Amino acid sequence: MTGKRSHKQGFTLIELLVAIFLTSIVFSMALGIYLSVSAVNSDLGADADVRDQLTDAQMAVTDFVRRYDAAGRTYTAGTTSSPGGEITYTLTVTEMTEGGTTAQVAELSFSDGTLTWTENRVEVRALTLENLEGISFEVLYTAEGSGGGLLRCTMTYGVESQYSADFALRVAALATAPETP
Repeated sequence: MTGKRSHKQGFTLIELLVAIFLTSIVFSMALGIYLSVSAVNSDLGADADVRDQLTDAQMAVTDFVRRYDAAGRTYTAGTTSSPGGEITYTLTVTEMTEGGTTAQVAELSFSDGTLTWTENRVEVRALTLENLEGISFEVLYTAEGSGGGLLRCTMTYGVESQYSADFALRVAALATAPETP
């Protein structure tokens, strides 16, 4: 024997266990942060989808009103229920014909997540709005002879209609208030 001693260098079992323990703590903290950020991003994405759908609905209603806003036309808002409990919200535009009767020009209706625009009973546009629970229309007439009014639209969205958005459009075609019963 030559008299040299060899020393093997390495980690003891306790050092390895401490390193594994510390590494697991760091990974669990990183996983918690990752999951929190993912949840926030998911919520932001869902909110953006809802905002996009509300903007689409508002633009559709605005386009509809601008297209049919003319003297001699009248807006009528309505709500109907089907036997299954489904509610349909409608906004109908009518005008007087030469014979003195009223004829439907166009209708905007919302039912079962779809906003449908029909003209002369033919579908012009349909917009699917998954997050929208309902759209209600209210025709706010002004005093007779003022030559106008407001059309108010209320949209409810989210789980069990937890949010709502209101907007109003000036409508030149409304000249007289409806008769009160």
